[in-house]
Amino acid sequence: MIIMEAKKDTKGKKSFIERPVGILKKQLGYKREFPHPNLARVIIPTLSYEGLDCSGEKILPWSLLKLFESCDLNDFWPFQDDPQGSHHESVIYSLNLELEIDEAMYRTDTPKFPLIIDSTFKYVKRSSRLVENILRHAEITRPYAKMSGVDVNMDPETRKPKPFPTWWSEHYNFPTDGQKSEFKLPLKPKENVFISKHRVYFSDTDENKHMNFTVYVRFCYNSFCENVLSGKYGADFNVYEIGLRKLQITYLKECNLGDILTVESWEDDVTKDAYYFEMWNGADLSATATMSYHNLSEKEKSSRL
Repeated sequence: MIIMEAKKDTKGKKSFIERPVGILKKQLGYKREFPHPNLARVIIPTLSYEGLDCSGEKILPWSLLKLFESCDLNDFWPFQDDPQGSHHESVIYSLNLELEIDEAMYRTDTPKFPLIIDSTFKYVKRSSRLVENILRHAEITRPYAKMSGVDVNMDPETRKPKPFPTWWSEHYNFPTDGQKSEFKLPLKPKENVFISKHRVYFSDTDENKHMNFTVYVRFCYNSFCENVLSGKYGADFNVYEIGLRKLQITYLKECNLGDILTVESWEDDVTKDAYYFEMWNGADLSATATMSYHNLSEKEKSSRL
């Protein structure tokens, strides 16, 4: 039997609810704590085997995104009048996100279990929010990874922005002001832009019936590796010797089952450590992204995951 416990503050107001959400999340073995109404802390037993890249023996960046998603604060929202009921009906669309991965995440000489994810609302506006997620270990000072991004609460029927519940925002007194998060690409050059094709399969979709936000990252990452291996750019890189350092991605239009997507990418002609991506679904620009990488040495390779 699953016991759902509603937490209350000293004034008797309803707070976050500690309960498993979703079929998969019920089996993850997470422990949830709420040190502050604006902070949800999740204790993770360890990284899953599926989170590792067998070809390069590295952490997969999209598996980290899925890990952060599995700790989404949205899972703890109760109804005002039914605190032990399901969370309010919502569809959360990501507008953009930034992922930073510390080099320590790729090493075996740093502890990997248990891990901690702290999720904090940086601001909440009428129908959008900026959430910061930090992955760390209690014995390590520096965070292993950080993901922050803006998403929008959407009406599941109209797919238009839907205001967050007023009582919810007022009760937690979330910040309403914050720096705007926006990522822009430099002008695409006329030469040295390379193309790869990707098909959206059923396993790339989620319960919202469109391509999951993590798959955009996987398609760009795989496109990058294909171009490096074919000698089109990244001459100093061995794709088996690198790890993603920083990702910035902006989501523009959804993609669906069966779509054939075209990823156009190019290398920064000045710094040589940034790569830019445009993902096209026919004539529609679906996403843009920037990626940079850790260039791991042979010595580091012997000790990383």
